[in-house]
Amino acid sequence: MKKRRIGLFGGTFDPIHNLHIEVVEACINQQNLDEVWFMLDKIPRHKQPLASYADRLAMLEIALKDKKGLIWQQKTDGMHELLTLISLQQQNPNSEFYIITGLDVILNIEQWANYRDFFGFCGFVVIRRPGSDLSQFEELKNRLLGFGFKYEIIDFSPSIVSSSSIRSSKNFYKNSDLPKDVAKYIIDKKLYT
Repeated sequence: MKKRRIGLFGGTFDPIHNLHIEVVEACINQQNLDEVWFMLDKIPRHKQPLASYADRLAMLEIALKDKKGLIWQQKTDGMHELLTLISLQQQNPNSEFYIITGLDVILNIEQWANYRDFFGFCGFVVIRRPGSDLSQFEELKNRLLGFGFKYEIIDFSPSIVSSSSIRSSKNFYKNSDLPKDVAKYIIDKKLYT
């Protein structure tokens, strides 16, 4: 039986925007992923979201409601990413998981706690801008291949969009980077004001 190929795309999504959706759709199309699961950080370790968990979840559900193959999945509260992966693999034994991450992030993987343990539970879909220098990645790959490091690279030319720039724009209805229903939710709930 062929295993399902599932991408995992984590973040605070404060708010989710069109670039998030475009990049995972590119991963589905270029790497033949069956689904991408958005892993919503309930309590992010590195930054404090402005919107509550309930609001970020609601925006995620709104943005993904008509998107085939895109699903939200909560990270267990306070659970380390590796433990989340192990749990997902146990619950979905007929699936292969791939963490979707940027080239800049994967270059720092050796700084992650117990980073080699990830290789037994997932591969990586590495997003790079076309024309990016891959020499550092080649060196990293050569160091890690003996430990079971699996990866696939996709080229993606993103526009310059960030959740922080969207929050500061304040004109949510006219912001083409936001799904319209998410913009309506932000305005109705008076988020980011």
